[in-house]
Amino acid sequence: MLMIKTSTQITNPLTQEAVGRGESSEDLSEDELAFYDFIKKDLNKLEKPPSSSLVEKLVNYSTTH
Repeated sequence: MLMIKTSTQITNPLTQEAVGRGESSEDLSEDELAFYDFIKKDLNKLEKPPSSSLVEKLVNYSTTH
């Protein structure tokens, strides 16, 4: 199997301060929360469990690499 190594120079890494500033649900406005509640059912319909073949492929890949 041919292996190709790729790499990307880190030109503008995120600072720890920027990474730690995630939004929590407490930071959302009433409009944002109402929007999320409105689309929540549709988002949950999109969720599906992975197929057995996908899980098997991931396990095989992780044990060989």
